[in-house]
Amino acid sequence: MIYFVITSLSLFTAVWSVDKHSNKTYLTFCVVTATCILTLFAGFRQIGLDFDSYLDHFKVVPSIFQYTWTDKSMEIGYEISVSLCKTIYNSFHFFLVTFSFVTIFLAFTLFKRYSPYVLLSFFMFFVYAFYLQVMGQMRQPFAIIVTLLGLIPLLQKKRVILAFLWITIVGFFFHKAMLLLVIPIFMANWDFNKKTIFCFSTIALAFYIASPMLSEIIIQLIPQNFYLSEALTAYLSYKSMAVSFSMGMIERAGMSFLLFYYAFKYNIYHQEQILRLCINLYFIGTCMYFALITMSAEFASRGTIALVYPLFIALPFLLKHVNLKDKYIILTIICAWGVYLSLNILNDASEYIPYKSILF
Repeated sequence: MIYFVITSLSLFTAVWSVDKHSNKTYLTFCVVTATCILTLFAGFRQIGLDFDSYLDHFKVVPSIFQYTWTDKSMEIGYEISVSLCKTIYNSFHFFLVTFSFVTIFLAFTLFKRYSPYVLLSFFMFFVYAFYLQVMGQMRQPFAIIVTLLGLIPLLQKKRVILAFLWITIVGFFFHKAMLLLVIPIFMANWDFNKKTIFCFSTIALAFYIASPMLSEIIIQLIPQNFYLSEALTAYLSYKSMAVSFSMGMIERAGMSFLLFYYAFKYNIYHQEQILRLCINLYFIGTCMYFALITMSAEFASRGTIALVYPLFIALPFLLKHVNLKDKYIILTIICAWGVYLSLNILNDASEYIPYKSILF
C-alpha cells in the first residue's frame, strides 16, 4: 500500500505540474514533500538490492581521522563520505539518510536547472532509479547526477577537454561507470541527421550481432596491473552470451525514435542546444547499449545507465514545444512508461520495497 500510494502521488503531482494552472507554491510544496518522504523511505530501510554489502563496508571503514582506503572496489570519494558520516555519528542509517537526501536534492537541482517540468522529470527519475539505484546501487545515481550537473554546462560551451577531466574525476572518486561517458561527449554537440542516425544504428547493430567473439579478445588486451582489470574482466565475463531481444531494447530504440521524430518535426533539434545535447547523449548511449549487450549484458546495462538520465530532461523539453495533440501523446507515453516500470518492480518486491524498516 505504501509503495502504491507513493508511486501514485508521484505520478499525479508530475502530471498536474504540466497544467498551466500549477504554480511555484505547488511545485515547492511537492519538492519538499517528496524529498522528505523519499529520504526517510530510503534512509531508514533495512532492505535493498545491495543493502548488506554496503552495511558490511560501512562497518570496516574507519573514521576520518584514521582513514585509509579500505576497499579498492569502492571508489575513494564514496568511502570518504562514509568515513565523514561515521565520524559525525556512527550509524549506518544516519549515513543512508544523509546520502539519500543529497542524491534526491541534487536530482531536483538538476531538473530545476534544465527541465521545464521539474516534477515530471523527477517522476521519470523516481520510477527508473529510486528503488533500484537510490535504494540499491547507491553510488551510481549520485555519481550520474553530479556528473551531469558539471557536464551539461561544459558541453554547452563546447569545452570538451574540461568535460573529459570532469568525467574522469567523478568516475575515479564516485563511480567507475562514469568513464563510459568519455565516448559520447565528443559527439554530444553534433547535428545528427537521418544519414548519421542510420550510420550509427547500423554500426550498433553490427556489434550486436558480432560482439560475442570480441569479449575474449578484449579480456586478453586488458593490462593485468591496471587497477580496473578485475572489474573489467568480471563484467566482460559475466553473461557474455547472446541476448534475446527484450522490452528494454524496444524501450531504448523506441525512445530514441520518439526524441528524434518530435525534435525534427517541430524544428527544435538544431535550435535548442540543451535538447540536442540530451537527445545525442541518449541516442549514443542507446547505440553503445546495443553494441555491448551481447558482449556483456551486465556491462552494457549498468555501464550505460548514465546515458538514460538525459531522457528525463529531453522528453519534458519536447512536451513544452509541441502542439496540444502531440503533448497528450508524449505525456501518455511518459505515464505508460512510468507505470510499466513501477509494476515491473513488483516482480522483485522483496529486494526493493522496504517492508523491513526501522520506521514501520
